[in-house]
This record gives sequence, structure tokens and C-alpha cells, in this order.
Amino acid sequence: MNLFTIHHPRRPPLDFWRPGRSLTRLRSWRRRRRFQKAAPYANVLLCRPRGGLNDSLVRIGACLHYAQCFQRQLVIDSSRSGLLDHWDHYFEARLPCANLQLRLSDQLREQLESLHCHPAILNQIGLDYSTSYDEARGRFLEANSGEQLDFDLGQPRSEPLLVYEQWGGGPGLEALTFFRLTPAVRSEVQQRLQRLPAGYLAAHIRHSDATSHYEPFVDALREPLRGCDLLLCTDSLAAREYARRQLPDTRIHSLATLPDTPGQSLHNNPAFTSRATNIDGIADLLALASARAIILPDASLSYPSGFAQLAVSLLSN
Repeated sequence: MNLFTIHHPRRPPLDFWRPGRSLTRLRSWRRRRRFQKAAPYANVLLCRPRGGLNDSLVRIGACLHYAQCFQRQLVIDSSRSGLLDHWDHYFEARLPCANLQLRLSDQLREQLESLHCHPAILNQIGLDYSTSYDEARGRFLEANSGEQLDFDLGQPRSEPLLVYEQWGGGPGLEALTFFRLTPAVRSEVQQRLQRLPAGYLAAHIRHSDATSHYEPFVDALREPLRGCDLLLCTDSLAAREYARRQLPDTRIHSLATLPDTPGQSLHNNPAFTSRATNIDGIADLLALASARAIILPDASLSYPSGFAQLAVSLLSN
């Protein structure tokens, strides 16, 4: 039984420029350019992404697609959950865009609260609401009314303001085509990446709020990685220390400064989430994507990690 999978950089498949796919990409590019060049639209979509960096990118990407298709301004508010900080502290738009706001300022909040809104309950209580999570439906709700904080992203709606607050969904590669790191964050990340040796391999272990059986995965790497440089990206201090003990002949590197989080996530957690941990996550993502190969635990050992799959997508692009 294989306990790990190795992902190498690869070229696009031979049918990448297949006529049908080319046409789809061309339409997507044209829609994006119209969105970026248009004067500010009258209607607004407020996106409040939940989860960690990858989940945030997935939800922002879905809302960007909706805003392009149905001619809405998109406002990103990542200060309430996920990063617990303003999106523009880390990312900026690749091109100037009047229909894309990267934070919800107090002035903009006042303007939005004057608009008729979906979900309807927010017309009564405003945008400073509480949330709860429905395990059965896998959706975030407004805590008191139980109304879902989303809508069908494939259908237009008439309300001037739409509020969307959810998480999850796969690799967030699409959203990254709209953003780049701010100069300050780029400089911090580059300084960390420059500390890594040439030709390193990288592995990812998720073991916090979602647990994995990382011990057999690490044990299986002892012989294959003997004498190698390994970047270990993980949200678990215990997993990192275990790897250091079990892989004595492997040179293990890490970029993140990990707190001891007994079974809790680093993201969306005021006790641990900070600018430093957010930049740790960005640096880990780009370091994984810059490795000679990415090694991931077998699916039978580990909870599926969208963060790791995003790194694999970047490695292949």
C-alpha cells in the first residue's frame, strides 16, 4: 500500500488548446476585461469568505465569477473570519478595477446598509450579524433567524445588495488570476523563500481541526528521503517535531513559526490568527509550489486539504 503520493511539475495536457477549451478561455478573458474596465455597477455583492487561505480564495473566485456574469460590484470582507484581517493587507488587484473593493470600510458599510438586501433578515439587523453553522446542510446561517448566508450563484437576483458568507469548494487557483501580493508581503515571502536550498522537496501535513494519521506517512519517507532537503509545511507542531525525530537523515526545513494549538485551526481563530500566521500560510503555499516535487499523504491517512491541492495546482501552472 502506498502511503504517499508525489506530485511533479507537469506541462499542460496536449489538448490544452483544443478549440472548445480555447473558446471557453477566451470568453472568460473577455468577461473579465469587461468587468475590470466598466464603470462602477449599481448593484453590489458582499463576499465574506470563511475558512483558511484556500477556502477564502475559492469563495472569492465564485463571487468574482457571479459579479462578472451579472454586473455587480464585488466587495471582499475578510476581516470577520478566515484571515481575520483586511484582504488588501496581503493582496492587490493585478489591474485597476472600479468594480472590485478589497475591504469593507466604515463609509462603504454605511452605504451598503442603506440598500435592500438578501438575505432579507439583514434588512432588519444590518451587516454586523452573528453566524452559526448547520452541520447537516454544511452552510453558515444568520444565528437568530436561521437564514442561509448565500444564494444560487448561477441565477441573477434583483436585490441591490447580496451577502454571501460560506466556505469550501476545492483549489482556489481561479481567484489568483485577479490578485498579486502587495509589495510588502511579497518582500517578506521572498526573504523566507531565499533561505531554502536549491532542489528541495516539500511535504504537507494537515493536523489541527482536521486530523490525519501522519505517523505512518512520515515513517514511510525515511528511506526515500535519506540525504534530501525537505520543506515540511504543516499546521501541527506535534507533526513537525515527530518528523524531525523520525527522519534523522533528512534535512528538514520549515518557514512557519507554529504555536501549540491543541486540536484547533490556525485560521479563523482569534487566539492564533494574526498577520504573522497569515503570511506563514502564504509563504508555505508559494514554497510548496516552488518545490522540485510535492509529497502528500495518501487519502486514507489524511483529511483532504484544499490548501495542498492549491499548491499542486500552482506547481502545475
